[in-house]
Amino acid sequence: LISKSVNNYYSLVSENIHLHFNKSSYLSNEDIWFKGYVVDKKSKGLNYETTNVYVRILDKDKNEIISKLFLAQNGIIIGQFKLDESYNSGKYYMHTYTNFMNNFEEDESSIFSIEIINHL
Repeated sequence: LISKSVNNYYSLVSENIHLHFNKSSYLSNEDIWFKGYVVDKKSKGLNYETTNVYVRILDKDKNEIISKLFLAQNGIIIGQFKLDESYNSGKYYMHTYTNFMNNFEEDESSIFSIEIINHL
C-alpha cells in the first residue's frame, strides 16, 4: 500500500519554471524584464496547461518586497517589474511558482539571484 501511494504521488504531473533575464544587474530606475518557461518535468517539454505564474522580488533575507501574477500562454511567460529609488543597492532574488506547486511537500519553486544598484 505504501509503495503504491509513493508511486502514485510521483506519477503526478509536476512542473518547474525557468526565467531568463535581460541582464543580471539593474539600476534602481530600470525595469527587470524576463521571459519564463513552465516545463513539465516528465516530458521535459513546455507545460501548456499552466496559466497563472507568480513572480516575486525578495530582498537579501528572502523577505517579499513585491509579488505579481503573470499569464502563461503555451508554457511561456513574459513580464517586467518597474524598479524605483526605494531599492537599496545589493543582492535580491526573483522567486517564481504556481499554485499547483503548493500541492506538494517538495519545493518546486525557482529562485534566481539579481543585483540592484541604487544610483542615487
